[in-house]
Amino acid sequence: MVKVSILIPTMNRPEFVVRLLEYYNLVKSKHPIYIGDASNSINKNKLLKKINTYKSVLDVNYFHWPNFNDLKTLDELVKQSKEDYCAYIGDDDFLIPNSLEICANFLEKNLDYRTAQGKAMIFHFKEAGPYGKTFFSGEYWKNNSIENDKSSERFLEFGKNYWTPVFSVKRRKEFLKDLEFYGNMPDKNFGELISNFTFISRGKSKFLDCLYLIRQGHNERYLMKSGTNWIKSPNWNKSLQICIKSLSSIISKEDQIGYKKANYIVNKVFDDIIVRSIKKGDKISENFFDKAKNLFKNHVLFSDLLISIYRNLQAFLFPKKFEMSHLRILKKNSKYYKDFKPIYKVITNKF
Repeated sequence: MVKVSILIPTMNRPEFVVRLLEYYNLVKSKHPIYIGDASNSINKNKLLKKINTYKSVLDVNYFHWPNFNDLKTLDELVKQSKEDYCAYIGDDDFLIPNSLEICANFLEKNLDYRTAQGKAMIFHFKEAGPYGKTFFSGEYWKNNSIENDKSSERFLEFGKNYWTPVFSVKRRKEFLKDLEFYGNMPDKNFGELISNFTFISRGKSKFLDCLYLIRQGHNERYLMKSGTNWIKSPNWNKSLQICIKSLSSIISKEDQIGYKKANYIVNKVFDDIIVRSIKKGDKISENFFDKAKNLFKNHVLFSDLLISIYRNLQAFLFPKKFEMSHLRILKKNSKYYKDFKPIYKVITNKF
């Protein structure tokens, strides 16, 4: 078995980490877990108490780094991990153990690929917190292979169809190298952008047909800033220049082309990103539950029923489009049923 380090930065959310441990215990995962915790002493002790109950069945490595931000924590977790392959996950999300091994096995045999990942779903509870009975779900990312031979071609394709290979399986040494600029980036948006573009610039990325990642959407989840508020932020221009210079150097080296030509490609892609961000603006769309409640403010039970009917109808009428809905995956004839059912048990507390 090829083991993959599961890297989990967290801060003052022990209940989410406990939920993850409950899941990995339920599926008897053999992949080592590395937790970097920036919590206060109360939440640190809550988490440690629970970790100790799983020490005999899970390989859990815990580190308390109260002065680290999430970027520094991830960097340190990669350094602390011992396995050849690793994958990063938010404390409120799930990586499927079987799929981690599938992706690592692929990378083992295909050295020109830098990242590998499978299908991904995102779900939203009606209420905040790690557990709930009512939620809706959908596709988090598309089938996302990028297999062009040239770094510049992959960069241009990725610029048109951006996603987050930071969550993919990677070789530990390569991941550490690709995080070179991530932790020290003044602007967090550019920190995400430079790391994801770096992964793609330095190697191919393979999509494999397996259920790989389950993300939870909620109000506390970090979302990239957009619009004028991002552009007006104090570290915006400095971070942009670091991004362009660093990525231009990578492409120039990988494709063995002049820096000026590589710089033109990077500027073209980032011009498009900035224009799209301005167009998107700062409007935050309501989730489907909020929209329904606004339409039927005095009929709460009716709006919940309407949502349920609507989602079931979508999944029935458009099976391809809504393949990543839990309403389809929970059917026993789904190829992803066995991998999703334990997560469903954990998040709904239906052990």
